Amino acid sequence: MTASNNLTDSLLEMYQVEYPGFKVIDKESSPLMRFLGIILGIFSKRWMDSVSMSLLNTIYLSKNARDSTSLPLILIHEMCHFVERKNVGSWRFYLRYIFPPFGKSWYRAMIECRAYAIQLVSKEKYGYLDNEVTLVRMAKTVSGPIYLWPIEEKAAYHFILTMARAAKPSRGCLLDYGSSLTPVWYLEFSRKTLKVVGDVYDRQLADK
Repeated sequence: MTASNNLTDSLLEMYQVEYPGFKVIDKESSPLMRFLGIILGIFSKRWMDSVSMSLLNTIYLSKNARDSTSLPLILIHEMCHFVERKNVGSWRFYLRYIFPPFGKSWYRAMIECRAYAIQLVSKEKYGYLDNEVTLVRMAKTVSGPIYLWPIEEKAAYHFILTMARAAKPSRGCLLDYGSSLTPVWYLEFSRKTLKVVGDVYDRQLADK
């Protein structure tokens, strides 16, 4: 079993215990996702093959995600959306995410920045050292056509970095003091996720 699969399995096992009620399926198997692909494909040709998403209790994995060594990070990203929706409520979450559909959207930007921030910290925890390059790429993605340009790239960079710093275990005291950018549920989700990532990474180092 590869390192990626070890981490994916460990994350799924923890999430199923801590956050029951979700399921993971292939995006291509969903008629709804194929319909959305026709519409959203107008704005991003990568949407169907490269963009995974969370909707209600289901995480839809894209074809590229299933075959990628980044699958654990994609799962972490989508589970962050799942947990946020559970905490703030479905109506509130989706109304904030969808409206306004085009142009500047503070809430859509913050929802995505939080998910990318925990991806960034998880990648660092797993031993990758190219996080500045990754951060720049994430900021470009959040501010681009996939999310319908909700925020400027410079602002996305700043918010992802701020949220990532808050999520790190070294700043664990913040778990008791949430903010609008990093609410308590997010810091708790980050703590549980990073513990699994760190444990898997340590086991793999020990096996070498």
